[in-house]
Amino acid sequence: MAQLSFWGITLLIVFASEVWSQAVPFSELVTADCFSNLFRIRVKNSFIGSGVLTVAVIDQLGKTVNVTPSIASQCGYTTSYDFWGNFEFRASVFSCSSVTDDGNASFAVQLQLSGGNIDASTYLVEKTCTLPKWAPREMLCEANYMEVSVRHSLPPILNRPLQDSPEDWETIITDVAAAEFSLWQIVFIRSDKTKRMLVTDAISSGYGMNNTKSRLVLRSSYGANETEIVMIDGLPVSAVRSSTFFKQPWMVTLIDTAVVCPVDGLTFTHEKITWESPRILSRAVSSAVFSDSKILMGVELQILSSETIARRNYSFTVNETTVVVVIPFGAEGGTYKSHVFNGQYVVTYSIELFLEHVWKDNLWEETRHVIVNPVTTPLMLRSAAIINNTIPDTKIFNVTVGPFLGDVQLINITVGTQILTIDDARLNGYSIDFEKYPNGSIAFVLKVPFDKDGIDVEYETEDIRLYTLNITLGLFVLPWNETFAEEVVVVAAVRDAVLPTATGYCDNYYLYLSVTRGNVDQNWLVFIGNMQVTPDTMTDSEYFWNDNGTHFTVGVSRYSSYVNHEGIDQHGLGSRIVLTMRHKTTLKIMVTFSVSCRFDAKDLIDCFPNGTVKATVMKMSGILNTDASKLALLDESCSPLESNGSAAVFIFNVNACGTARKFTSNTVRYENEVLFFPPGMAEPSYRINITCDYPVSEMLFVGYGFEENPAPAVEPGNGSLALIMRLSKDASFSKFYAENEYPVTEYLGSSLYFEVELLYSEDPQLELFLEDCWASTSPSRTSNPQWDVIVGSCENTGDSQKTVFHPVTANARIKFPSHLKRFEVKMFAFAQEENVLLENVFFHCSVVICDARLETPDTLCARSCIPRKQRGRRSAQNYHLHGYVTSGAVIKPYVQK
Repeated sequence: MAQLSFWGITLLIVFASEVWSQAVPFSELVTADCFSNLFRIRVKNSFIGSGVLTVAVIDQLGKTVNVTPSIASQCGYTTSYDFWGNFEFRASVFSCSSVTDDGNASFAVQLQLSGGNIDASTYLVEKTCTLPKWAPREMLCEANYMEVSVRHSLPPILNRPLQDSPEDWETIITDVAAAEFSLWQIVFIRSDKTKRMLVTDAISSGYGMNNTKSRLVLRSSYGANETEIVMIDGLPVSAVRSSTFFKQPWMVTLIDTAVVCPVDGLTFTHEKITWESPRILSRAVSSAVFSDSKILMGVELQILSSETIARRNYSFTVNETTVVVVIPFGAEGGTYKSHVFNGQYVVTYSIELFLEHVWKDNLWEETRHVIVNPVTTPLMLRSAAIINNTIPDTKIFNVTVGPFLGDVQLINITVGTQILTIDDARLNGYSIDFEKYPNGSIAFVLKVPFDKDGIDVEYETEDIRLYTLNITLGLFVLPWNETFAEEVVVVAAVRDAVLPTATGYCDNYYLYLSVTRGNVDQNWLVFIGNMQVTPDTMTDSEYFWNDNGTHFTVGVSRYSSYVNHEGIDQHGLGSRIVLTMRHKTTLKIMVTFSVSCRFDAKDLIDCFPNGTVKATVMKMSGILNTDASKLALLDESCSPLESNGSAAVFIFNVNACGTARKFTSNTVRYENEVLFFPPGMAEPSYRINITCDYPVSEMLFVGYGFEENPAPAVEPGNGSLALIMRLSKDASFSKFYAENEYPVTEYLGSSLYFEVELLYSEDPQLELFLEDCWASTSPSRTSNPQWDVIVGSCENTGDSQKTVFHPVTANARIKFPSHLKRFEVKMFAFAQEENVLLENVFFHCSVVICDARLETPDTLCARSCIPRKQRGRRSAQNYHLHGYVTSGAVIKPYVQK
């Protein structure tokens, strides 16, 4: 056994079989201090380590008593561990084991450390504290007990009496009269009853009672039977009302041993602690005459000056009814601590508040009331901030995660399904550093290259790719090694996307798309229509598939159900395949490619000159497993003329079955659609266009008379519209000059009767207009000299011989009068230097063909000078035909007499 002394602390160390040693000086690990009416020992967690610390006290007789919770509240001890594992022991100077006289209090405490990696060792801590001058009454409110000590020496004889309220004296006088002699006894007074017992019985019930030469001490736990919770100014307090007396035959010594302690008054917001305590403890004040001597606050048993209170941003106010202390979270004097609750990172803030209140009333000379109030906030959720300092062009993620309290440590990171220790992560190219802040908190700094495994790369839009860092930090909290995780997700946008490109081509049987991959489509899915392209789906002879990693080619048979047939015209069957590349998870279409080809359709459509259309529609894309006889044109009453299991044949006129007409620069286009309506559906599930183009012959000579004029040459599947200009033999327009009768001889001034007709059209909605007509000496309409006979559909106002327009009516020869125009001019001759030129004269007209259904005003299809001609035909910019006609030669051999 050895005895050591450090800083006024006497330690008696009892060694076991092995000598225990500690690198840090013992005085830095175990400290003992005196504070007014309390003695305190602190033991750091580094001293305890993984061992178990047991505390015992040694009383005046040298007996060792282990400090249990019940012994602690009865004898005036308080034990606690903070969140860091540091141990604290406090004892009242009037505790059961202290040796107290009027000036000093001596303590002997035994610390026994066992378990862990060391053998059991015992340490004796002894200290003598110099006591302050006591007030007549001292009250102490500790975390686990209430204590009152009262001076019991006889007071001096006064010249005047003190007026005292009856209070408890009248209540207990019956109990005192019935009490035994020469024994200390106590009477407890509750609002509902009184109870008298011997002091020895009170001690057996858990109360602590002892006395010195001049003071009597009563101690009670907060849960004792005789305690009451009462409200004072709206705040709860725990109160013990009692009187202790010693009865002798010649006198009774009666002592008021009431004690009152606040038990709550705490409120918490997201940023501060507020503690309210009653200023006047009515259960401990004997009369209405009351005055404060001082009210002070402190932290960790240390009284603070007003300057310190202000510097720490505390608030300490005293009003008429309450004493209010406000502490901001994180203020100096308290400590934060990390915790884990339900897997989440939370913190608490703890501070040990201290209040000393000294007052006077007209019975007690002075009362000192001391409150020790350790406060810990509820758990507060803390979400770590993720600060993204990444510069995308560097292609390195730079992320700071935190702050955390200094008791948090990083132990691993999880990338995908792989868990890496910090050392392993660094070996794999992850940079992990720690950043410490002045307040002791820390943050973790991670730098991760964009090309590391686990970095997700997604195409965003245009030329942008999104790089996503998604890792999980594994952390634990000291000293209990509670674990939690923080997920870190950071996205950086970089302009480095290369999209796939495609080229398309066809042969006689297949449509092909060849795609060059970019850097964004490695995981995209390829679809033709709604079929995903995979080696398994491309085994059929209808498909072709080749993929070398950087390029892939898809071929689809022209007869495949995934080919879209866009329309049939005399130029061929328009067919198209559409390839989409889709996001692997959402199936969102990322890019679309298509190739269109035209296959020979000479066996599928005929456009006859008389406006009859014959179209054969084969059962292909969109109408598989459908009865071809159920197909129809836009007018659903127009069904196939014939059909079998694989095709349907339609024969219809361009003026029927809902056929639409459009004009181009020199053609009339007729369009219809073949549709299939599933039963009960209002919208077609399949449609294909049928188109016929009828080009207008630019020029025909009048010499090709109507009867003799051969039909225009028609290629298989092509239609044609023709214009002709005839010269009538008289105003009846019933007989015309034949080809072999040209050139025609006429006298000057005689009438010439011209008729212009649109041939072969069965469309009653078309109407022919004469735009301009003129004469020249050559069959070429652009030759000179020229003389205008019709200008802008009207006669030439500069000619003395006016042009006359003749109406056209239907007859056996004329089915559609709107397809003809007639006019009359006088024969003339061109002159040169006053000499008449005896040359042939040719007449030319520019012709406009308009849609008679349309009533939109314009400049070409509304001719006011033509009889019955309506305003509002479709103009050249809105689908009309424009052509030219020229007559045969007319000569003037001599002047009529």
